[in-house]
Amino acid sequence: MASFFNRLGKTISDTTNSVVEKTKSSTNTMRLNGQINEEKRNINNAYLAIGKEYVNLHRDDYEPAFSEQFQKIAESRQKIFEYQEQIRKNKHILLCENCGAEMQETILFCTVCGAENPVGKRLKEERDAAEAAAQAQAAARAAAQAQAAVNTAASTVSTTATEVKDVCPNCGAPKAGDAKFCTMCGYRYEKSDAVSTEAETSVDTETTNAAAATEPKTCKSCGAEIPEGNKFCVKCGEKVAD
Repeated sequence: MASFFNRLGKTISDTTNSVVEKTKSSTNTMRLNGQINEEKRNINNAYLAIGKEYVNLHRDDYEPAFSEQFQKIAESRQKIFEYQEQIRKNKHILLCENCGAEMQETILFCTVCGAENPVGKRLKEERDAAEAAAQAQAAARAAAQAQAAVNTAASTVSTTATEVKDVCPNCGAPKAGDAKFCTMCGYRYEKSDAVSTEAETSVDTETTNAAAATEPKTCKSCGAEIPEGNKFCVKCGEKVAD
């Protein structure tokens, strides 16, 4: 019985040692594979660095064997520039023509080198022109509105005058065409005209008499002027008619 347990214990111990050894071996293998991969990355990074340095040094005099790679690099750089240009356009940003610094398209001078921004200058001129046009249009509208108000007022006055002329002066009812009497109150329209004519005649007569009264009297015989109140001409003795 003791012998059985001894053999069992030895078997378990051997199995455990084998598992431990295999575990150590697997762990060591994984570690070494990780180190190998790390070194491969270092090599690739070195290749990239060498390639980049070669491109920078031989951009214009590279060997024909690298022409395809250089062409791809040039095309990709151009696309990157175009994409960046679109981004700047969306943000209304320009590159200074003098120093290449980024700046807002509306500013007049570069904040880095002080060079004039032609785009900003053009935009300012367009804004000023638009504002001037808007002010001119506003002034024209105001003038048109003022003239319309004057025309409306004049039309109202004219209409009122016409309405007053075409109504009965007695009851205010509208006149019916060429009627001589008001159809509402029987007022005779011609009466007012007669009264007006008589008044005008009376005024003219009074004016004539006043003018005659102010004129000096003259002798019918010799034409000499006769002072007011004299009964005889002081020049020829002719009697003055009353």
